[in-house]
Amino acid sequence: MWPFPGPYNILYSDSWPLLGVVFISLGVASWFNHIQKPVFYLYAGLSLPIFIYGVAIAYFHLTQEPEIAAALFMFVGLAGLLSPLLTMGKAGRGAAYLIIAILVVAAIIALFLGINSTFAHIPRWAKWSPWYGKVVVSG
Repeated sequence: MWPFPGPYNILYSDSWPLLGVVFISLGVASWFNHIQKPVFYLYAGLSLPIFIYGVAIAYFHLTQEPEIAAALFMFVGLAGLLSPLLTMGKAGRGAAYLIIAILVVAAIIALFLGINSTFAHIPRWAKWSPWYGKVVVSG
């Protein structure tokens, strides 16, 4: 897949496509004005692996910042797991605010990790070349 050790391939090749499925299904359900309880149960089910991946990141100390990376996955997963609460009338409004707060924290963590990863990954790739040989870009 990419030059990452096996555990990272599992974490990043499974969880983000699941989140993509959630977003696509939310878009389709919104388009057809058909957002109902079963849709949110689907989101909760798809969010469980993302939450578990967060636990695994912490358990196996993956990444350079395992606690923060684990928190990102766990917050995103928790937001999805709580999504069925959105269909509970007036209580759903409070749940919506809670989920928004969780996702804002997750977004801040993602921003922090993304900035740090940029400065950590670029130097590591400085001498990398594809399997078919060095690419020369003329200026």
